[in-house]
Amino acid sequence: MLDWTNVERIVTDVVAVRPVYTDTGKATEVITTTGERLRDQRDIRSVKRALHRSCFIDPKAQSKSVRELLGKEIALPFYLDPDRVFIPLKMRSSKTASDPVYGYVDIAHIASIEPTPDNRCRLILRSGLALDLLCTHATAIKSKELGLKLAESLKTKPKPDTELEADVLSSVAKLIRTLTEMNRKLDDIAARLGA
Repeated sequence: MLDWTNVERIVTDVVAVRPVYTDTGKATEVITTTGERLRDQRDIRSVKRALHRSCFIDPKAQSKSVRELLGKEIALPFYLDPDRVFIPLKMRSSKTASDPVYGYVDIAHIASIEPTPDNRCRLILRSGLALDLLCTHATAIKSKELGLKLAESLKTKPKPDTELEADVLSSVAKLIRTLTEMNRKLDDIAARLGA
């Protein structure tokens, strides 16, 4: 039996989350950097929201920007910071049409993705823990590549536009000169009025 936790308590140690069924209903298995497996009583959607909340991230705004960057609508990766990008991988079959089937793994903690004979694959974490996936090896590799693309885009700093900076500095200088001239004229008016 796995211990229960709230993901917020161990957010810095989380390397994977995946939906599971328990005797009491839907829950989420949480895997840590050491390979320890815990359970959160909430479903995967709630656990993802809790992870975002713990890192002060707006999940809707993030999803929108990730969709635009990757040109994809469903099964999107998410991130907690540029070094913590979690990719979606199919980890269970659904019992009902609305059940989530995707779990999420931090790409920095993936040691390997190996094909299995049944046209599926196995993900090995750096901790040594193995997770059987319900997708093909090619699909898992594609998801990892999209995650790497997202991670790279998060780490890339936009190059400063020196022409724009020069224009802004010039405009600010003009504004300061104008305000200084206005202040001088107001002082002259005040002196004439005897104020």
